[in-house]
Amino acid sequence: MVGLSGCSSSQAAFESDDPLNDLVNPQRTARQRTSIMAQLPGLIESGRVQRDAAIERLKTIAWAREMPSVLRENAMIALLGDQALLGEAEAIAFLGTLLPTENDGRVTAFAA
Repeated sequence: MVGLSGCSSSQAAFESDDPLNDLVNPQRTARQRTSIMAQLPGLIESGRVQRDAAIERLKTIAWAREMPSVLRENAMIALLGDQALLGEAEAIAFLGTLLPTENDGRVTAFAA
């Protein structure tokens, strides 16, 4: 099972009024943003967050070289991991465009 890095099950969930914007809010800690990523499947299921909007925000984070590696890796886990938001074809297309230009070893190691 692939879990989000830096997010333990015993850690309290970070509550957010605007989860998708908080994912890219630099005033939020990496731990808070990782907590939101871990909550996305439930937020989508409850209708609080739209699936397509969550996928696009996570893709933006995964592509953003200025983001900390841990957040980029966690975005990829949310997109591709056990509770993947992307289907197999979408995942292959995403990785096919990201990896050829990626130079962050942590990100490429995850995708390998």
